[in-house]
Amino acid sequence: MENIKFKEQSKAAVLLIIGSLGVFFTSLSYLKCPPLLALPQLSTPPESYLKFATEQLIWLKIASNIGVFSDLFLFIACVFYAFKIDRNFLLQFSWIWLGLCSLIFFFVDAMLGHLLYPLVVDNNLPGLVISKYFFNLTFMLGVFCYFIGAFTYFLFKINNQKEHKIMNCLGIITAVSSGISFIAFLLGFYIPMVAGGSILVGSALFTIIGFLHLELNH
Repeated sequence: MENIKFKEQSKAAVLLIIGSLGVFFTSLSYLKCPPLLALPQLSTPPESYLKFATEQLIWLKIASNIGVFSDLFLFIACVFYAFKIDRNFLLQFSWIWLGLCSLIFFFVDAMLGHLLYPLVVDNNLPGLVISKYFFNLTFMLGVFCYFIGAFTYFLFKINNQKEHKIMNCLGIITAVSSGISFIAFLLGFYIPMVAGGSILVGSALFTIIGFLHLELNH
């Protein structure tokens, strides 16, 4: 029975590593995309969405293709941790929110490459304006879920685990920054790179966490 549990933990850790690494590279790809398209923007003239070079636009497809698979791996890992491995209510709560975040960003990444990209290529401004509005809302909903999940996870770890204190504090900082960016977005004062940066650093931290879990199981 104990052996089965270790196998499940190892599988979840591998999925967490693959998913988090994928999200890390997805975030880097987002940085190469035109920010007006790839990140939530508020008071941007709609016609600005169409003024991009082809080499910039291709990154929308790259980020999208990496992202959708990474999000699926991460979602499955979170489900494993929430319902099969961690029995602490607070940890289960955090994994559920992180899983929800992964699921939402699956749709965000899919929209980026399979909805926004074709609309820009076709110069379909009316369709792009409507789609970008839903993209913005979905993106920020994912950021909010990340804030809840990551903040709860790292807060629990700081209170219950003496080692890796610095890493846990960095996790809290990235989680809080995503929460601040979500509130700023609602108030109309949004800095796009803050949310993207918090997810970039957060994915790196969860990659390390996956390796730590894997090491503990061997």
